[in-house]
Amino acid sequence: MITVRRGDGHPTWGAVWIDIGRLRLIRCAPGHLNNWMIVWRRRLPEFDRDSYERLKAARAMSPEQLRALDEAYAQEARETRMREQRERELTSRPALSRLGAPVRPLHPLHE
Repeated sequence: MITVRRGDGHPTWGAVWIDIGRLRLIRCAPGHLNNWMIVWRRRLPEFDRDSYERLKAARAMSPEQLRALDEAYAQEARETRMREQRERELTSRPALSRLGAPVRPLHPLHE
């Protein structure tokens, strides 16, 4: 059996895959590191340990606990974004000499 499908949502925007039995040929989305991928599907369920553990823990929680956990994840994400932004700002500033003037690199490759 041969089927052709096109990705219409994240993370498969622009990707196309052709299934020939258990063999899957994938034409990757524009901008992806690979142009083509070949996959032999073994009929095993997809498994992600982190997601499984989070789902397992969530099933045992009350709605209030879930809201608190969601807020904690959101706060962690905000702090990570702020930290990354500060690091980008620090690395984008030119180096200054003791007198406050920008330091010129010795070689063009060091710019």
